[in-house]
Amino acid sequence: GHIWIQLVLFILFSGFLQAYQPSFWALPSSFLSASAAAASIGLINCLGGLGGFVGSFIMRYLVNRTGSFAAGLAWLLVNCVVAGVLVLCLRGPRLSSNEGPTYVS
Repeated sequence: GHIWIQLVLFILFSGFLQAYQPSFWALPSSFLSASAAAASIGLINCLGGLGGFVGSFIMRYLVNRTGSFAAGLAWLLVNCVVAGVLVLCLRGPRLSSNEGPTYVS
């Protein structure tokens, strides 16, 4: 019965879900060489298409298995949290006072 509240929440959710993209696509070139960054961007595009198929397949399976969208949406939420934690675990360049960036392995 609260269609306007639902509409506003869906708009906010969509905005928050897409807000990561500018910083996400800058990650490979921030700590990889030019050729490695190009290869990693290609790999991201390849796996992204596969993830779109697998994610919808798992969502459909969970909805059919449980009869509710709650399990499928919980699965998607867990994937978003895991992806965020993995990005936070990345190590970037460490700058020292007298030389260029040194990369931590």
